[in-house]
Amino acid sequence: MRLKKGNDFRAFNSDSGEYLMQYNGKSAKRGEKIADAWSQNKKIHLYVPPTSKDRMHFMIEKASELGIASYTPLITERAQFRKINEDKTRAWMIEAVEQSERFDIPTIHKPTYLEEALKNAKGTKIAAIERIDEQSSKIQSASEIALFIGPAGGWTEHEIELLTAQCEGFDLGKAILRSETAVIAGLSKLNQ
Repeated sequence: MRLKKGNDFRAFNSDSGEYLMQYNGKSAKRGEKIADAWSQNKKIHLYVPPTSKDRMHFMIEKASELGIASYTPLITERAQFRKINEDKTRAWMIEAVEQSERFDIPTIHKPTYLEEALKNAKGTKIAAIERIDEQSSKIQSASEIALFIGPAGGWTEHEIELLTAQCEGFDLGKAILRSETAVIAGLSKLNQ
């Protein structure tokens, strides 16, 4: 809306990448290609309960920068929050993908109970469970991953039984981490 004839700008899409464009008064002329479409080696679907607004903003921002393909707000027995503001969450994602120069925006799914999420998750399912000392070898070769991170207070015994029956173990180290820290640690580890 502020462009004047002859002004340059950048345009992109998730399929073909980013191009330098020039506005000619009525339309735009495509110029040189600046960057190819950015993609992760692994398609990662994040499942984690919503948190308080500030922590949620931080978590979504960093998860989007680290390349998640989708986010499903997880409803667990100890989840303190069960809803999200989808418009705000999408806005945070857009800001983050612009910052990291991604060309796609993660998908946001409706809040889902753990049992349903486990049933519908795509790819290799992995769960970060406190004090787990194992790491599945399947994780490194997986091209699509469903990453399950627990709520503040951790998983309940029943949830741990569900997760260990259906997911590969994912070790985040000895420290007990907040959900948003676990998300960053897990995504960083998966992106190595």
